Amino acid sequence: MPSRCVKSSSGSREINDLFSSLLICEMLKPSARFWLFSPWISDTVIVDNRYKAVSAFFPQIKGPVRLADVIAFLSKKGSKIKMVTTKDSEAGEGTERFLRRIKEIAPFTEVRYDTNLHEKGVLTDNFYLAGSMNFTYNGLNIKRESIFLSTDKSQIASQNISFAAYWDSLKKEKL
Repeated sequence: MPSRCVKSSSGSREINDLFSSLLICEMLKPSARFWLFSPWISDTVIVDNRYKAVSAFFPQIKGPVRLADVIAFLSKKGSKIKMVTTKDSEAGEGTERFLRRIKEIAPFTEVRYDTNLHEKGVLTDNFYLAGSMNFTYNGLNIKRESIFLSTDKSQIASQNISFAAYWDSLKKEKL
């Protein structure tokens, strides 16, 4: 499956299930780099884990798995985490709260800001996910969204070059 497009209807689980599966796979085999870019990001629950399915693989995880938990886990396993979002009032309180939590539990995460950011996605060594969805509860669970997933190595390499250039064009700031 080199690539596919996934569309969700309002309130469906397709995108959440796909995203949570990708992140669990990433936790099993962490990438050297993990890029996350979205104007709006919140510390939403990625995997409910009420039946401890994730805990079977990761005993240190007891409750629900949140986005910040995944990022902290990957950071501790050696992934270089780079995130791009919008700043302060443009992004809303959820994004600010998420970034404060990231600073506490994954202090080596690098964040840059772009007030013109509209693109949303995740890029790792294993996949490229992009589309209309912000990384929030509404984006993953409520809104009608369309995303594109690619596991094609040449497309991932091309996106890596593109994002590295984009990253370098943004001003460094403290989280």
